[in-house]
Amino acid sequence: MRTAVVTGGASGIGAAISDRLRTDGLQVATLDLNPGKEKFSYAADVTDRAAVDAALEDIRAELGPVTVLVNAAGMERFKRFTDLTFDDWQKVIDVNLNGTFHCIQAVLPDMLEAGWGRIVNISSSSTHSGQP
Repeated sequence: MRTAVVTGGASGIGAAISDRLRTDGLQVATLDLNPGKEKFSYAADVTDRAAVDAALEDIRAELGPVTVLVNAAGMERFKRFTDLTFDDWQKVIDVNLNGTFHCIQAVLPDMLEAGWGRIVNISSSSTHSGQP
């Protein structure tokens, strides 16, 4: 049985993706700041590589190697650009980009060893259409 990890999997699109993967027969673990009530829900900040690695260690111990990763964790801080602080900007970059980097790098060894893997990166439609 394949094991999937879904970041941001405790709510919203991440939770819907997790449910679908379970329906499709995968073992699913979720990473989220606020873990859900589903089995194999882990609290982890994707911007913290040590937290990601620790959660993945626990997931591997319970479910085995991870061969499917869905990066659905994301955030926005929509404001007028003149009102946006660098800290706001940095937090969005940390979650949306660096978090994706950390999670891919953490699971890639499992996929390489298995000779198989899938990574799906989810982004908001606002990346295509923009926001005020």
